Amino acid sequence: MTTAQHVLGRILFELLNRSRRLRNYLKEIGPGESNEFAQLSRTISSALDQFEATAIAAVKQTRLDTIDAADQKLLLGALEVFSRAFSTIHEYLTYFPPLPIRPETIQALTSTFGGEFRRHEPSVLLTSAFNAFEFDFVRHLTSSLAALQVLTAPTERNIVLQLPTVDVASPTAWPLLAHEVGHAIDFDHGISTKIAARLAPGTKRGVRLLMQDLCEEITADLIAARTVGPAATFALLSFVYCLLPQEAIEWDPSSRLNGSAERVYPATRWRARVAYNYLSTKTSQLTALEKEVSEFEDAWTFRANVILGQQRAQTAADNEQRVFDGLITTLVREITKEVDALPVRDFSTVDEDLDRHVRRLHYNLPVGAQGQARHTLLKAVDLYRNLQQRTRADIDAVIRRFEEKPTGIAAILLSGFLHRGKLIADMSAQPGAITPASAKSLCDSLDRCDALLRTSIETSEVHRRLLDRRRANEVALRAAGVAEAARPNIVMGANKADPASLLSDIQILARLVDADDGNLLFVSPVINPVTQLGPSSLDVRLGTDVFVTTISTLSHLDLEADRDELERQKRLYFRRHRVGSDGVFVLHPGQFVLASTLEYFRFPRDIAGRLEGRSSLGRLGLQVHATAGFVDPGFEGNLTFELINSGNLPMRIAPGFRLGQICFFPVSEVQLSYGEKPDAKYPGSISAELSRVETDREILYPGADKHLLGETR
Repeated sequence: MTTAQHVLGRILFELLNRSRRLRNYLKEIGPGESNEFAQLSRTISSALDQFEATAIAAVKQTRLDTIDAADQKLLLGALEVFSRAFSTIHEYLTYFPPLPIRPETIQALTSTFGGEFRRHEPSVLLTSAFNAFEFDFVRHLTSSLAALQVLTAPTERNIVLQLPTVDVASPTAWPLLAHEVGHAIDFDHGISTKIAARLAPGTKRGVRLLMQDLCEEITADLIAARTVGPAATFALLSFVYCLLPQEAIEWDPSSRLNGSAERVYPATRWRARVAYNYLSTKTSQLTALEKEVSEFEDAWTFRANVILGQQRAQTAADNEQRVFDGLITTLVREITKEVDALPVRDFSTVDEDLDRHVRRLHYNLPVGAQGQARHTLLKAVDLYRNLQQRTRADIDAVIRRFEEKPTGIAAILLSGFLHRGKLIADMSAQPGAITPASAKSLCDSLDRCDALLRTSIETSEVHRRLLDRRRANEVALRAAGVAEAARPNIVMGANKADPASLLSDIQILARLVDADDGNLLFVSPVINPVTQLGPSSLDVRLGTDVFVTTISTLSHLDLEADRDELERQKRLYFRRHRVGSDGVFVLHPGQFVLASTLEYFRFPRDIAGRLEGRSSLGRLGLQVHATAGFVDPGFEGNLTFELINSGNLPMRIAPGFRLGQICFFPVSEVQLSYGEKPDAKYPGSISAELSRVETDREILYPGADKHLLGETR
């Protein structure tokens, strides 16, 4: 791939991806109860359509390996228009209501920073400005309103982390927040202030301000690198590619040196190189990051050559290299000592099989948990089946081997960037194949990656909480002197199952690790197989999102309405509640709630499933599905609970609770699996999803001529 292909393709696809995120944001906002946002949404979407089409057409019409500098400059100009347009459109999101922050965002930061994050108790807000920054709310407020200086704030500081609105649902943007937490930690420990004062004593105010600016950004970068790992740098570069066409090429600190109030940031390529150098002292798993950093440096060089010409570009590069070798490396030496001494957790991917994570994402599967390798488990099952005599200890040993461990946040995010980078690189390598359809396909894949990372973070945190709970129980039982009940060491007979009957326990285990991908029954996470696996079923747990039915202004749900009207009615009838990994929700008597399994499933085409409630909960009045408990062969996604409390008392339930069980039926001669049906509504569903009854073919499209309905009878 040539440098031109990489740079222009990368800028285009990063912009398209964030443009898609913006559309998803508008979709989740909806038209509003009074349809007040409908026209604004259409206007923004129409503008994005035009800018996207122009940028795609410009890139498609070129032979990037042979195009001359003049045409490359025109192409960069087209992408600059798209970049500026997107930034401007993003500013106008102030006209729309903000979406709530997702609980998994906080979970990711809490897991990353631990007690340091909880000590600051930062708020995470969404901003229409296309940037992210940290500020002390109390200080900001009192500096704006001098009269408030006489008031005493309840706490000394109030940290607010701002995230671009379009990135609310995108875990690949969340490492930017780790950088912002780094600013808060830096302020608390006075790292940048001390270093700037030590290295620039008695200098002019402008010089001190510049040193402070540079120290603060590099310190926050290194704190993020230490806690999140390479994902922090990947997130920064993904973000900056969107702004690259409109940014100044040459780094210019003159305004700050003259005392300007406007901050000056170190060049992004410096920040990326500094982070890479820092991480290289902590891990050897940096091949992909080294390539990413080098390609971004090449992107700056390519753009500088096109805009400035090679001679001026070389002069600019030489000047900036001198600044980097002199000033930046000096600052980094001082900052590194301070950052390494901070009481924060180091990221780790030592026990993670990143290649395996990336393969899962490639096959559209989550990476929140992983157990032993498939071939290892399959061998254990085969050895057990070949035993002449089988004891309880033998089967217990096999079952325990199926337990999965939660994946760390750093590994989830890094595997997401590795998968994402491959998707973009593959598309950038063939600019002649870029069309609106192929660009849409890529954006769909990037959306899917984000969704898989979100659910992976959620399930990993629920998984971790349940393991902590189990350990606490074991300690309590030992302290109380309660021994585990003795199990009879009976000899078990060989299986004599009818191949058309329900799958038994050992058959379920065998299908979970089948060597043939086409026969594999995928279920993850399997948190505690000893308690989850029954004689012919597998217990499933509650996920983290629910849709709660509400009392609305609707008199009824009109199944004879057109698609748009049904969509509007659904939004009024259901309210989404993001429970989070450590939250709870209350199911009131008679209430109907949509939820999902924590586990993600992929059924092969020769197995169907049946979701049922657990007897212990049914005896308390809990129904886990209203009518739809059947799972077709070929279904993929989280299964849906249609919860109804038939008792007289509310029930308080937390994510991870074993809410139901699923049994598996072998079937034969399936011609079209669920995912192959042209009108399948929920393929690859992640988390709880509302009914899509409005997509039934019998439901009218908006604008259909209702006068014709009787003429075809």
